[in-house]
Amino acid sequence: MRVLSIALLAAATSTTACLVPQARYDELAAQHAVEKQKSAKLSQQLTDMGGQLAQAQQTLNHLEERLSGSENELAKNQATLESTNQNLADIEYQNNLKDTERKEAEGLVGQLREELTRVAGHIATLSAAKDQLRDERDQLQAQVTQLQGRVDALAAANALAQQKAEVTRNLSVKLAEPLRAGSLSLDVVGPLPSLKIEGSALFDANAALSVEGRKLLGQVAKALAEPPLQVQVSERASKRSAKEREAHIRQVAGELHAGGVALDQIGMADDPTPPDALDKSGKVPAAQIVLKLQPKGTAKPQQ
Repeated sequence: MRVLSIALLAAATSTTACLVPQARYDELAAQHAVEKQKSAKLSQQLTDMGGQLAQAQQTLNHLEERLSGSENELAKNQATLESTNQNLADIEYQNNLKDTERKEAEGLVGQLREELTRVAGHIATLSAAKDQLRDERDQLQAQVTQLQGRVDALAAANALAQQKAEVTRNLSVKLAEPLRAGSLSLDVVGPLPSLKIEGSALFDANAALSVEGRKLLGQVAKALAEPPLQVQVSERASKRSAKEREAHIRQVAGELHAGGVALDQIGMADDPTPPDALDKSGKVPAAQIVLKLQPKGTAKPQQ
């Protein structure tokens, strides 16, 4: 995993920019620009998909109107057919009564039969058109549903990108001092950033939190308490047992709670993988505390 140490994103202000090396500032500025471009691109895609959805809905409404008109015309033609059949029956009955009127009646019957055939053909055409319109309506409805799903997915991705940028900016401001000092690093890979602290910066030789470690965790707790974020505490240490890692994790979680982070915001997890090297350390630390940030309500409660 590539680890990015992000210092103060608001380093453009005159009171803080002088404390961050130029190369570090450029790196952070480039990262911020990329995140901003991603957010803008997702917002534009969301706008485009909304237009396509509205256009598809308009076309669907037009087809519904055409289908309704065809159904009305079909009903009228059906009524005409029934009336024609009744007239034909009446004429045939009169033809049996009077021989003198038979020829005229036969001619009228022929005309009515032709009209009946024409109407029946028109009804068949309208029925086929009705089926075609219904198929087109179903296809458009499926397209509308698909577009809505894409719009929802883009909206969720855009919201997550904006939340990530806001959390990264807030942590960079609130934890500017320890970030510059190299006491911790900010990893922006993933849905939300993670804080990584070298074990030697927190624990003394007796595996207890040192004074400096408590001070550092106090700063982190203040940064995480408002706005509230879920934080999952784990320790990556290649030479410690699961029991030793759990003891360290519980100490860190307790110190975060003492610093103002609510218990329902803190989760704990065992991570036996080796630690990553911090950007400014130049070597792989023996142990590393990882504070994985998550949207509120997703971390496991503290045990």
